[in-house]
Amino acid sequence: MPARISVSAWQSLVTCPYQFFARHLLRLNERDDVPEEMDKRDYGSLVHGILARFHLAHPRLIAHPPQDLIASLQQLSQEGFAAAAAEAYLASVWQQRWQQHIESYVAWALQREAQGFQFASAETPFKREIEWAPGQTTRLEGRADRVDRNGEALALLDYKTQSRQTLNRKLDPNAEDVQLTAYAWLADAAEAGFVMLDADKVDNLDWKDDLPAAAEAEGERLRTVLAGMAQALPLPAQGTPQACEWCEMRGLCRREHIPG
Repeated sequence: MPARISVSAWQSLVTCPYQFFARHLLRLNERDDVPEEMDKRDYGSLVHGILARFHLAHPRLIAHPPQDLIASLQQLSQEGFAAAAAEAYLASVWQQRWQQHIESYVAWALQREAQGFQFASAETPFKREIEWAPGQTTRLEGRADRVDRNGEALALLDYKTQSRQTLNRKLDPNAEDVQLTAYAWLADAAEAGFVMLDADKVDNLDWKDDLPAAAEAEGERLRTVLAGMAQALPLPAQGTPQACEWCEMRGLCRREHIPG
């Protein structure tokens, strides 16, 4: 039994137990080399770091003129992408893409602050122990992109460079995407949502249903699954087309070798 499990590992377990086993227990998902080209995942991680530095430098945006905020974010972006350009020659292309959204992001952030949401922290770690048998626990861990406060309530935001259509699918309670509910359970958050960084207009898509109830159900499901694993209950590999399409374990699992 794992002593700890990340939110992304829990997503793998829900998506396909074999993927979870190969990725997170055998640790076969680690990169063997450093890529020469910058891809969308690298781009997203870089922008996350830039925004963390921006909000830490300006915890109360309303105290600054919008043009000063835009200039500051542009400067931080230039510095962040300059460091990336030393290792990835396509970084300048991704930088141009991000620069098109800077003014829209600042406008969105100012509007969110005016609605009562105050930036609290970035890249915030959370953890919680799950007792799946008497005296037996596994720790769930995760790192939230952004935490806001609205009065005493916490609101979690996850920055995304995916399309609105993709993110709306993730918000469907039947989609089995655990990210927002798992983080809400970890942080005891009242609200959670995605921020669309690559949209024509930066905006957030929030969880629409009863988030605390969904978060509590997520925590209970994780406890139940871990208890079953400890009892050696079978965990069949899902093998759904959507899960397999981007899975790096395709050549390792049996699905590619099953006739028909």
